[in-house]
Amino acid sequence: MKKLILLTLLYLGISGEIFGQYMEWGHAIRGDSIANQNPWSMPWDLSIDKDNYTYFLGELRNKVLATTPTTRRTLIKYTEDGRVCWYKNFDYEITAISAQDDSGYVYAAVRFHNALKIGNDSFPKAREGNSIVLIKADSSFAPIWTRLITDSCWFGSIEKIVVTKNEVLLKGAANKFILFKGKKYFTARLSKPPTPFPPIYDVSFIIRLEKNTAGSNKEWLTTLYHGSSAALTVRGLTLMQTDIYTR
Repeated sequence: MKKLILLTLLYLGISGEIFGQYMEWGHAIRGDSIANQNPWSMPWDLSIDKDNYTYFLGELRNKVLATTPTTRRTLIKYTEDGRVCWYKNFDYEITAISAQDDSGYVYAAVRFHNALKIGNDSFPKAREGNSIVLIKADSSFAPIWTRLITDSCWFGSIEKIVVTKNEVLLKGAANKFILFKGKKYFTARLSKPPTPFPPIYDVSFIIRLEKNTAGSNKEWLTTLYHGSSAALTVRGLTLMQTDIYTR
């Protein structure tokens, strides 16, 4: 409930007094007009670690947070009683974050198209569509290692990260395809709307990675294949029915 209320406050920028009897604290992050850009703020993800620190990820336009027209994401860390520990602005898209690791590490997924440098690691431009990278960072969000998940994913991103004792699970979606370990996972046409609308494509996937290494032969990708009659659940993550084929 606290997580839901915080996200609502951050998105709408409304007073915490409305929820006073239900919540411990709340912050309104209002959008400011910056360099003629639209003044809006949007939440992307939120995670609470083992010590009850809250990590909020948003696409923000806010002068107090020193965002600029090139800022794509802002990450804010709050104490248990709602005080700001730090905030960091990024000029690339972080799409999901998880601080639910027993060792205190933070995992984040990044989507990008052009060449990108994260910490000491550099990644070239995506071969097709966009690339996806996983970051393992400390509690100050200083990168420990980065891992290229794919360099070919058409309009794809990681939507949810789940950290267990021995693994990191990435739930995502892509339009048309995702390349993983040399194999392309394609979507089939889900509908054929009238011209001029294009066919609708979508593929959901779950990727498993070893938790404490930057790479492992034990990783896998799971999808729902054409003809599936029910959703697939892996470690609490659910893939909805979709039509997929591989090549």
